[in-house]
Order: sequence, then structure tokens, then C-alpha cells
Amino acid sequence: MKKILAFSLFAMLICLGIGFAYGPVNTRVPASISAGTDVVITPADMTNIAPGESLLLGGQGGNHDGEFVYVSATTTTTFTATVAHPHNQNAGLTNDTKIISHCWMWGT
Repeated sequence: MKKILAFSLFAMLICLGIGFAYGPVNTRVPASISAGTDVVITPADMTNIAPGESLLLGGQGGNHDGEFVYVSATTTTTFTATVAHPHNQNAGLTNDTKIISHCWMWGT
């Protein structure tokens, strides 16, 4: 029992650490986005967006068009990612689901 509890606490700490690695991202992308590799995206706010970050693009408000994109590069106003599906203007951009997805994966 102690080993299971210790593992669960360890997994929870890993989830929290991963979730806050970059800080919260909660913004929108004013322009529509085309699918493709190395797509340059200009969000309304670049706060906490850094290379290596995984972000949920779209999918907010009950829409089922969301996808996770991996930030491969950034400038002060843009980031680059591979986008599998096109997105309409004002698509949401967040990492709020990161903690939940990692914790569910670990079963905590």
C-alpha cells in the first residue's frame, strides 16, 4: 500500500511539474490558419509560448476541430508548428488541458 501511495504521489508531482513547465497559455489566433508543416502562427498574445510547448489549437466552445500542435520555433510575435487541419479565425490556443491529460495518462 505504501509503494502504491508513494508512486501515486510521485506521478502527481510529475504531472504538476510538466503542467507548469512553461506557464499558462490562454489566447486566440485572430487570423485563419491553413494546414501544413512549419506554419507560422501569430497569436494575440505570445506569453509563455516557447519551443517544445504542446498547445491545443481550436476545440474550445464545444467545437470538435481541436488538435495539439508542437511549438518548434518562436519569435517575439509568432511561433512555428505543424498543423494537421485548417482553423477558422479566432481559434483558441491553450495549454490548460496539459495537466489533465498527463495526470489521466499516469492514472492519478
